[in-house]
Amino acid sequence: MIKHLMQLKAYLFGFAVASFGVLIYIVSDAYQLEEHFGLDTLFQIRGIEIPPDEVAIIALEKSSSSALGVPNNPIDWTRDTHTRLIEKLDAAGVNSISFDLYFKRTKAEESDFQLSEAIYTSNKVILVSHIKR
Repeated sequence: MIKHLMQLKAYLFGFAVASFGVLIYIVSDAYQLEEHFGLDTLFQIRGIEIPPDEVAIIALEKSSSSALGVPNNPIDWTRDTHTRLIEKLDAAGVNSISFDLYFKRTKAEESDFQLSEAIYTSNKVILVSHIKR
């Protein structure tokens, strides 16, 4: 009896979470709210996770942009900056390079080509894919 009651609670909880997800998908305001606060909230609940010694995370933030003399938003950086980063990480012997950055805008043709060459030559770069809602 207790086992069935616990299963029922688990199913109801799953249904509630799924219903909330559908609501967020349908209501664009709720979707925007989740986009802006959902991930941050989950990270706060989880707390700080120390990456393993073999993992290095390179954050592109305001202090990075100030030090490099580039705009605050990494999307606005020249492709040369990303190209040099790939080349330096590759030369340092990293096993994998991941960009959580959507290269949406076309930049100067030559710099776009150099970035694509650096990605191809490295053969270690992982790029995100953007799915439009």
